[in-house]
Amino acid sequence: MLTFLIAHDQQVRLSEDLQLLHFVRRGYLSGSHCGGQYTKYIDPELKLLDSIALYLANDIPGDTVAVALDTSTSRVQFILAKNNTLTDQDIRTAAIFFPTIIEQEAVDLLEFALFNSPRTVKSRIQKCAEIDMDVVDKLLRAYKFMDISDEFKDTSSILSQLTEMWSMSDPHSMLRQAFTELTSADSLKPEVIITNEHFTRLSMFAYFIVNSRFFCDHDGFQDILNHAQVRKYRRRLYKLSRYFDGANRIHATARRFTAQDAGISYVWIENHASWDLVKMSTSPGAVASVYFPTITEAEVTRVQPNIMEQWTPTLRTFIHAELRLLLHLEHYSPSVRGNAKRRFIGCNRESCLCCGEWVREWNKTEGTRWIISGGSALSFKTWALVGVPEYVDQTVINRVQHCLMSAIEKLTDYRRVLSDSDQLLIDSILKLNRR
Repeated sequence: MLTFLIAHDQQVRLSEDLQLLHFVRRGYLSGSHCGGQYTKYIDPELKLLDSIALYLANDIPGDTVAVALDTSTSRVQFILAKNNTLTDQDIRTAAIFFPTIIEQEAVDLLEFALFNSPRTVKSRIQKCAEIDMDVVDKLLRAYKFMDISDEFKDTSSILSQLTEMWSMSDPHSMLRQAFTELTSADSLKPEVIITNEHFTRLSMFAYFIVNSRFFCDHDGFQDILNHAQVRKYRRRLYKLSRYFDGANRIHATARRFTAQDAGISYVWIENHASWDLVKMSTSPGAVASVYFPTITEAEVTRVQPNIMEQWTPTLRTFIHAELRLLLHLEHYSPSVRGNAKRRFIGCNRESCLCCGEWVREWNKTEGTRWIISGGSALSFKTWALVGVPEYVDQTVINRVQHCLMSAIEKLTDYRRVLSDSDQLLIDSILKLNRR
């Protein structure tokens, strides 16, 4: 019978569900992001924290940095946390980065990013270079442009520089030129070394596109391209644009956190949380059969043919950086329940499905107003239950189960075949997540 299990078994079940969800969601929700990722109206403090996290992250795959502000004392302090173990390199990176904010110009921050995470920067440039110009031309032809001041009202700071650089002032031509430079074949050559000047220009062009009225026309392109392709191109441009936007944002605003003759105060939270070893089922079909008893391994494999090759039966889980940061700050400078101010946690990448659900439930039950970066439908099998408080963890478990069942039903046209008691439990899960 399907029941809510105790601690370790709960984590095993959740890790199995998250891993299977990662595969089956590719079929219809791969890379799905909430609209907030692309809006220009995110709170300036959150954008600043996101930018700092981006610049502190290194080239380690999956490296995640979270940043928050502690304003509980007379001296404001940046609090930093990581998913992975804090290293000497992380400590050196922060020690160089924060003085750079005070002493150097925005262009020097871009050079810092290229030095600190060259593989990540090059990968993002190459992803933009892969954008299909035939597709871009279709979108440009279909779009109804406004005059130049309205089309680029959010990039006025660089508009005159670009009109002079390209000797043009027609919005259609300017956007096409920006795309042409971004999709240069040279950027795709493995042997090409990305210089700081090249990186700065390309990040600026991406920023120019991302902040155009054209880029924000979410609904106008659906007759030309499927939603997934439009979303993919937007995501690539957005990731590259963040460097230019972040450098200027940090340079313009971070200095106000400087204490007289003492620089910018910051501290890393040590990752003392153990990476718990989780041993899961070796069969994706067995995981699916918990919710769909008649489903077979072959039917699951048809949904994702490579699932057996990539399935991981053993892994280590950990509490994500955003949540450790939230709990740290709630311990040392707790929110005022019932009259809480908004508090932000920035991150170098969008927060995952589980972190988003956990923070939403924490805010609802604890009367706080924590806001984290973006919102992603991506699920990570290494996500660990926090354990405090348990009812918040349970909401995440319910949400993952709901997403997994919905994904399998959509892809396989399966209906659940459960006992009356199990069906009642599942229906209660679905009801909770429709609220």
